[in-house]
Amino acid sequence: MRLIVACEVDPASVNIRTALLGMTPWREVGRLGPSPVFEHGELTLLTLSEEHLYLDGVTALLPQVSVLDDHPPGGIGRPEAVIYASRHRSAAGRKALTVHPIGNFAAADFGGRPGQLPPSAPALQSALLRALREAARLAPQWSGGTRIGESLGAFNRIFLRAFVDRRTIVIIVSDGWDTGEVALLDRALAAIKARAGRLVWLNPLLGSPDYQPLTLGMATALPHIDRFAAVHNVASLRALERHLVL
Repeated sequence: MRLIVACEVDPASVNIRTALLGMTPWREVGRLGPSPVFEHGELTLLTLSEEHLYLDGVTALLPQVSVLDDHPPGGIGRPEAVIYASRHRSAAGRKALTVHPIGNFAAADFGGRPGQLPPSAPALQSALLRALREAARLAPQWSGGTRIGESLGAFNRIFLRAFVDRRTIVIIVSDGWDTGEVALLDRALAAIKARAGRLVWLNPLLGSPDYQPLTLGMATALPHIDRFAAVHNVASLRALERHLVL
């Protein structure tokens, strides 16, 4: 079993967990405190309420997982590898999606123990890095977000005055991952809001009960939105009907 650990107080970790849960079917197998524990094949996903970068011995928490009745006896097994879902800032300031071992050669300024390196999983890390490289080759913009503000700005320059007025409902479908300048997004949405009868934002990630709109783009957009709703299944689409009439 390979254990993925997310953290409630780390927005990046929460968003990674939400994306993972939305990518493939997971089965809830138990709870650790208030948070559900999920399984998919050989992967187990759990969420901690503490800052996981400063938490030692996460595997010692596994006996505390209360498993559901239909789970095989024996509880959650001991993992062969632990993967922390988090975000770190690189010294070069370059954005990257990567995998790296943890530990400290010297002082423990950012968690862990000073002068200690946990055993790494080189085969697993190499496989994950190769998978990331292949995904980047197949889709150069994979997991790269969208320049939402620039796109809406272009829409406004070409179409806003001609097609948007108080009889118009403008619908934006996006997860809010804006890789551009959020000031552009703020101005573009303000212009749409000033002319449109209603501004609706549909976010597929909102369908997850654990999702929080904490990305900078989504947080910037929320004050301009009249209706913020999920769009992840047929039921969510049906629920929109009453909001599509002025």
